[in-house]
Amino acid sequence: VLSFILFSVFGIYMVSAWKRIPYISSNFSTAIHVIKSNRGMSTAAVILQLVSIGWTIVWLIACTGAIHLVGPGIIVVFAISYFWVQQVLKNMMHVTAAGVVGRWWHTATRDPNFTESEVLNSLRKAYTTSFGSICFGSLVVNYFNGLRKLLSYSNDKSG
Repeated sequence: VLSFILFSVFGIYMVSAWKRIPYISSNFSTAIHVIKSNRGMSTAAVILQLVSIGWTIVWLIACTGAIHLVGPGIIVVFAISYFWVQQVLKNMMHVTAAGVVGRWWHTATRDPNFTESEVLNSLRKAYTTSFGSICFGSLVVNYFNGLRKLLSYSNDKSG
């Protein structure tokens, strides 16, 4: 009986989602085309991932030293800083990718020489004019993610 119910729900979902397949396929092939024409996006992602690993190592060393000097209460400040910087790095890549895709969308048809320099332009814009917005947005997202996890934890403990 459970198999029949699950199969029916899946069938209803397939019928309702079937008309969206061409749209999703078009978006996916466009994204693949943008990534292939801008290999620098992969390089930027790897570099930001290496920065993230480096930050984790520095954070662990600093946090260990601070716990021995100040005490375990400092871990809250370090946790906030760690997750905030990780969110900023993730959002830096999102902003860079969005900038590349936006520039590609608006200039690729007119400019056949659309190159990887667009990745550097988008990365530069993310690190200069958009950096404050990225940091503030990351802090807000970090706050609400922490609040959601805290509420989820308290709900699990009470229930």
